[in-house]
Amino acid sequence: MIKYGVKLWSNNSVNFFNQAVRLIDNGEIDFVELYVHPEMTDFNNLGMLKNKKIVIHSTHHQHGFDLFDLNEASQKFFKDKVVGAADFFNSEFIILHPGAGDNKEIFKENLKKNL
Repeated sequence: MIKYGVKLWSNNSVNFFNQAVRLIDNGEIDFVELYVHPEMTDFNNLGMLKNKKIVIHSTHHQHGFDLFDLNEASQKFFKDKVVGAADFFNSEFIILHPGAGDNKEIFKENLKKNL
């Protein structure tokens, strides 16, 4: 079964979020994929999406998060913002780009550190 959605960034204009809510409410899309931008400071600003189907897209290497190059600050960011957003929206999924590495064991180990 195909599901249709739109991808928005957490720092997009509120107009985009209002349009997405309207599309979901009208049955034109099934979900919003929400990219957690590092500048996102408060999930409550996105409250209009609270009871909608949201898939979280983790911050990636372009904005300083690389699962293969973890440090304390990036782990805190991931847990507070990315996992926090998933919890806030009751998201079933978090999309995660692994970064620049290719070692499956390091990926699994570092992923466990973040969840």
